[in-house]
Amino acid sequence: MSVRASVIVPSPGATAPLEGLWAALEPTLSLADELILVDASGRGVLAEWAEAACPRARVLSPTESLDPAAAYAEGADQAQGDFLVGLAPAVRVEPGFLDALLAVFEEEGVGLATPRLECDGAVVSSVAVEFEDGRLHVVSRDLGPDPALVRPVPFASEHAFALRRETFAGFDRVIAPLGWWDVDLGLSVWRGGRRVVEVPSARARLDEEDAPGQLPPAVVHASSEKNRLLTLWKHLDHKADAHDHVASLWRDALDAALGGRREELIWIALALQELPQLGRSRAKLEPARLGLRQVLRVSDPAR
Repeated sequence: MSVRASVIVPSPGATAPLEGLWAALEPTLSLADELILVDASGRGVLAEWAEAACPRARVLSPTESLDPAAAYAEGADQAQGDFLVGLAPAVRVEPGFLDALLAVFEEEGVGLATPRLECDGAVVSSVAVEFEDGRLHVVSRDLGPDPALVRPVPFASEHAFALRRETFAGFDRVIAPLGWWDVDLGLSVWRGGRRVVEVPSARARLDEEDAPGQLPPAVVHASSEKNRLLTLWKHLDHKADAHDHVASLWRDALDAALGGRREELIWIALALQELPQLGRSRAKLEPARLGLRQVLRVSDPAR
């Protein structure tokens, strides 16, 4: 029997979030789906737990610790399903989740999908990406007059997403660690002529209490800001926008230097160090069917 979907769950090793995820996820899986649990701890701590608590899972135990993007990619390499579904351990899905999420791919041109994802009662999957003042910003959007409508979004959340396995070419490791790799993937799908959509009938909740511990906030913030720059540099394709960005970057660097905010200069320097590798990433992009400005416009769920 062919495998319909490979559900990939990366875990840093804590079992409590996985128990909550599995309790909600198991009823949504069909016999044609597989569950791949990637032990991203590098210590091989999940195989014994999975054998007792989640025997259906195929556990991958790399010998080094992995960030979530690398763990998803590890699972994708071993997946057999027609679809790849990524779920963070802190996600709690509702009944019918998987069928609803995969059904959207019957629509022509859908390349990537995200469920209706809530956190603390707020919808976090309805977003837009804006280019303002020479910078990229992720902003929230309300659900509009018809909350049940499948709508375009610029990217699928790193916590819950689905795509066809045959279209997955991996995550850009220049951008992948700690933020913005999901935005980069979404922009790449759009510029290649396929759509990214939010599926309101596939409902899920992000339980922050079960979210794994993070690195120090300053490190996470610096990495995210570095990757914000790299994502823009990878997809920037208009001279006027490039001019606006360089001017804003110069202002940011000058303000940070005069204000003694050394950490802001560090993330700019770290991004600049990645330019040679980022150039190779740009060279691998598919010929663009849509420019960045077009992508940001057509992917805005409020338009």
